[in-house]
Amino acid sequence: MKPSDIQPEELHTSNSAENTIVVISNLILVIGIIASLLCAFTITYTEGIEYDESLNIRTVKVFNPSGLIVTILIFLFSLTQWAYLRVIANISLNIKEINKKLK
Repeated sequence: MKPSDIQPEELHTSNSAENTIVVISNLILVIGIIASLLCAFTITYTEGIEYDESLNIRTVKVFNPSGLIVTILIFLFSLTQWAYLRVIANISLNIKEINKKLK
C-alpha cells in the first residue's frame, strides 16, 4: 500500500475522543471507589452518646443505616457512570469501524 492509496479521511482518523472518554470513566470509577471507602469508614459508623448506670457519659460507635445507603449509592453511581461511558466509547469505535468498512 503506497501513501497515495490512503484516503485523506484515513489520515486524520484517531481515537483521541474515545480514549479521553475511557480515561474519564476510569477516573470516575477510581474516585468513586475511594469516596465509597472513605464514606464507609466515616459516615457508616458515627459517634453516639451512651449513659452508664451512674449517669456517666461516654461516646460509642453507632451504626448509621443512612450512611451505609449513601456509601452504596456513591459506589453504584460511579460504577454505572463508568459502564455508561465505556459503552458510549465502544459504540463510537464500532461506528467508526463500520464506516471504514463501508467506504
